[in-house]
This record gives sequence, C-alpha cells and structure tokens, in this order.
Amino acid sequence: MRLFALLLSSLLLFSCSSTTEDIYVGTGSPDGMFRIQLDKTTGKLTKTYQQSDLKSPGFLTLSPDKNFLYTVCANNKIRSYKINSDGSLTFVSEASSTGKGPCHIEVSKTNTSVVVANYGSGDTTVVSVDDGKLISPSRNHSHKKFKPSNASKRQTGPHAHNVKMSPDGKYVFVADLGLDKIVTYKFDENFEKLSLNTPSATIVPKGSGPRHFTFHPNNKFAYVINELNSTVSAFHYLDHGQLDLQQTISTKPADWAEYNNCADIHVHPNGKFLYGSNRGNNSIVIYSIDQTNGKLSLIGHESTRGNWPRNFALSPEGNFLLVANRRTNDIQVFKVDSEKGTLTHTGNSLSLPAPICLKFVNK
Repeated sequence: MRLFALLLSSLLLFSCSSTTEDIYVGTGSPDGMFRIQLDKTTGKLTKTYQQSDLKSPGFLTLSPDKNFLYTVCANNKIRSYKINSDGSLTFVSEASSTGKGPCHIEVSKTNTSVVVANYGSGDTTVVSVDDGKLISPSRNHSHKKFKPSNASKRQTGPHAHNVKMSPDGKYVFVADLGLDKIVTYKFDENFEKLSLNTPSATIVPKGSGPRHFTFHPNNKFAYVINELNSTVSAFHYLDHGQLDLQQTISTKPADWAEYNNCADIHVHPNGKFLYGSNRGNNSIVIYSIDQTNGKLSLIGHESTRGNWPRNFALSPEGNFLLVANRRTNDIQVFKVDSEKGTLTHTGNSLSLPAPICLKFVNK
C-alpha cells in the first residue's frame, strides 16, 4: 500500500511539473531577479520567486546541467547562484567583468567558463568556473585592435554586445555594434581561454550595428540582428568557425518611417521560422527560413502589446513566445502557430519591473 502511494505521488508530481515551464527573469531594476511560471495549456504567467540581493541583473545564462545560474549585473560584476530544488537561488560567488557595461553572458558547454560581452569598454572577458564558483582573475580581450565602423556616433569605438558559443563549443562569436563586425575567437576548453580565429571577424554592411547572434538548429546557418539599421543578416556557417554572408533583410514594416532599432533574435525549435524584436515599431518580425540555403522571407509583424521589447524567448517546445517589454514593465504571452510561424496574443501578461532577459530553465 505504501509503495502504491509513493508511485501515485510520483506520477502526480510528474503530471503537475509537465504542465508548466519555469523561467528566470533578469531586470534592469534594483528589485533584482525573478522566477516565473508558464502554464503550457493556457499561457498564464505566475510569479513564484524573487531574488533581491542584486541590482540590475541583466542577461542570464544557465549551466548545461541547470544546477547554476550566471548573470551580469550592476557595478561591472558577474555573479553565480546555485539553483535549489525548489527553484530558489543561493549566492555562490562574484567576479569582476574587467570591463565596463557588461551586457551579455554565455557559459561554455562543459561549465568550465563563462564569457561576457562588455559594451561600454568594448571587450570580451572569460572567467573560469569550478562547480559554479567564479574563479579570478578574469581574462580580458580588447576589441580596440579592430578599426571602428565610424558610420554613426555610436560606432566610433568597439561595443561588444553579445557572445555566442558555436554548437560544438570550439568558437565564440561576439557581435560588436561599434565595429560592424562579428569577432570570432577560438575557445580552448582545457585552459578556458580565447584566441582570435582566422579570419578574426566577419564584416556586416556598414552602419548595421550587429547586436545579437544565433544559430539555426541544423548548425549550418547563423543569423545576426542589426540594431542600428533594423536588419537581419543571414550566414552559412562553415568549417573552422567561418561565416559566409548570404543576405541582409529589413525588420521593419514597409510603411514604417519613424524611429526604430532592433534587439533580440531567435530561431523556432523546428527550424522553419526566425523572429526578431523591433523597438520603436514595438513588434516581433516573423520570417520563414528556406531550409536549403537559410535565406529569409518576410511573413509579417506582430505587435508586442507594450513598449521597447528588449528581449523575448520561445518556450522549449516552441508553442509560446514571451516578450519582455522593458519600458511598460510587462511580459506578454503569444501562442505560436508551428506550421505558419504566426503569433496570436493569448491575453495573458505579467507585470514585472524593467524585464530585459527571459531564460527558460528547461531550454
């Protein structure tokens, strides 16, 4: 009888957990970080936890085993936390980003290092990790060795904006808004260090301002969303960490003549669609992806139902898309049509202060 009760309890627990998804939310707020829950049937969001011991915990990343969370935060710091069984967080360690304005972070495939993009100082930092603990000193790689774009007032020097590990973990791609380049490093997992690749960078059209970079699930295509000229550039991903530019396409509606800049970019898990966020037009642009060459065709745009969508995220199964509208302090939930790629607002939203990063725990 006792064994039956235990089995029943386990089944009920599995059933409950399988109907929801947990998400950590980084904010540009002194209120800290939050954990929220998505109901996978209704799309309803619920706030379940707040970590208030840090200010402006911007972008987040999770260790591959989902046991640790890393974040960049105020005062040019990097922090690590242990993820407890109930979803709460326990502070582990803190390290300097050795740069100014850390804005993005990624963890290596084996959880031995985190890599950080410092926007203000225009450089990339690597910090070793030992069982979730950040080990100093940090190693900094300046982008000042590269010639700036000088195409606009924000491009007179380097501004590293995003770091992305290659699918095999051997390379790190850094989208640098100030250079109009994607800087490429070889990553040595054994010694947790970076060295410039050959070639050391991929150039995008002048004045683009590359911001966030991502890979297609087939690992053959890659995409960068360009903040300053509101475009997406598509690449073939070649051997030895090389990118071959194939296409650059606008993110804006054809009739939009007002101010706009771009922020985030993601490929649907089924590989058929790509999404990007427009700030100003306040929309998600939707493209179909040609499966033979990775090129994009516009499907349409969907309003984010808020202001300044700095970040968004697709649920692991690709059924929902969540948008973090920073200036209206809300997260909006959209249902995804996995056959058409289109978005439908569910009517669900959640108010949180200045949300700027959504990180699904199971993703």
